[in-house]
Amino acid sequence: MRKLWNFSLGLSIFIHTLALVGLSHLKLAKVEKRETKIIKIFPQEIKKIKETVVKNNFTFKKPPPYIEKMAKKTLLKKEEPRLEEKAISTPTKEVLFSSLPKSLEKFRKNPAYMEYYKLIRERIRRNAYRYYDIDESGIVYLCFVILNSGDLAQLTLSKKTEASSKLIDIALRSVKDSAPFPPFPKELNYPQLQFSVSIHFKNN
Repeated sequence: MRKLWNFSLGLSIFIHTLALVGLSHLKLAKVEKRETKIIKIFPQEIKKIKETVVKNNFTFKKPPPYIEKMAKKTLLKKEEPRLEEKAISTPTKEVLFSSLPKSLEKFRKNPAYMEYYKLIRERIRRNAYRYYDIDESGIVYLCFVILNSGDLAQLTLSKKTEASSKLIDIALRSVKDSAPFPPFPKELNYPQLQFSVSIHFKNN
């Protein structure tokens, strides 16, 4: 009988011990699960906050079509006057020479004379472009004589000239500063030759 009582007591203690151990294990498991849940929540919340901030910073709404049209019209209106002003404020200047005058038509069939005539005319034209620094237009007619050596012997102003005194000075200076000219080629066996030029100063 005593053995049975001892056995029952031992069994009871063993069962209670198991029960206590099981309860403590369950509590620990619950605590661990709760802690794990808490750790998982924070990263999710941080990620959501970051996504919200990024979306808010880069949100761009396209303006309505009528606002874009109005903006384009305003820009075009502002640019048009500037283009017109540039076109008006930059006039072009030209220096034109007429063809061989009638008084020298007899030399047209002489290639050596025509080549020499083109050469001296190009020299005068370059100087005329360089000196033409006024906003005036006009035509200056000049006659001049060149010696066989290329030196300028005579320079006269024709009565047909229609230009201001400033343009006349530019034309005369252009001829004088072009001299001395190259000597006559062998084909032009003359002691001197007369040349005529009409210089048209054109200010567009």
